[in-house]
Amino acid sequence: MGDIAQKAKSVYLRLIENDTELIHLRKLIESGKASYEAAQKYSERAGQLAKKAISQVSKGDLTVTQAVLNPILEANYQDVMTVASQAQNVIYEAAKVNLKPATVSYDNTCVDSISSKFDNYDNVDDALNVAENLFISASQNYVDEIGRRSAKFMDESGINVLVSREYDDVGIHTTDKGGSEVCQWCLDRCGVDIPYDEAYDMGMFERHPGCGCVITYRTKRGVVIQGKGDWETNKWSRNESADRISMAEAMKYKAEYKEKVSRELRKIVGARVNDTEIKKISRHFYDQAYNRKMNPFDIT
Repeated sequence: MGDIAQKAKSVYLRLIENDTELIHLRKLIESGKASYEAAQKYSERAGQLAKKAISQVSKGDLTVTQAVLNPILEANYQDVMTVASQAQNVIYEAAKVNLKPATVSYDNTCVDSISSKFDNYDNVDDALNVAENLFISASQNYVDEIGRRSAKFMDESGINVLVSREYDDVGIHTTDKGGSEVCQWCLDRCGVDIPYDEAYDMGMFERHPGCGCVITYRTKRGVVIQGKGDWETNKWSRNESADRISMAEAMKYKAEYKEKVSRELRKIVGARVNDTEIKKISRHFYDQAYNRKMNPFDIT
């Protein structure tokens, strides 16, 4: 199957090389005029073309489809990583941030997710069509992860990063992209700026199926990275959204927790441990205790 795998890669590379939309996005990024969102758009289109390449090569043969699935997804990964790194360099230069582009490894778990679709369909092309969003998600995940890691690098380098969310379309944000139901969970997280080290607890990176919120990373130097979320944490379904607490509730809970921790820790300020006096409790300690859900009494 080695020749088939090589042919599949060639088909994919030809498709992305000649695609009008991708040519335009590459030129924007190479010229230094594009935002990080261009890399996101690139990854979405590249994911669609990965599925198209498999369909063209396999011609409905399941054995061939399974043989070329991983090679094409690897080719997609390498292509998207190159483009995302170029976009990241452009953004760093514009923001005068002296950091190297973040990198992510190839994720082969998406192969299993796509392969599982073949068990439910007699027709291979039908299964590929149903799995198209998985191809797109796999491709976008690399750009999302690079954006998140870049924000983390900046935050750890002393450039405070705030995470915010915005609707993709004003007044037209729905839970399924086909109805009229407004997602209150997303609304609670839009229009607020959350410090990066608290963003996971607040659910700022999460999204339900069909969610189009744009997740933006901001610093005092301006908006440096703009992406569409962290797909790695986007596992909850529409029905599970009812179990999520609102942003206001989450902030209230955190404030109450910190007060309980503060009350307990005030008891040990002034104490000595191994001839070292405890003079104060840092904010980092509070945050770590909260993130790990430690019992205030156990902390004491």
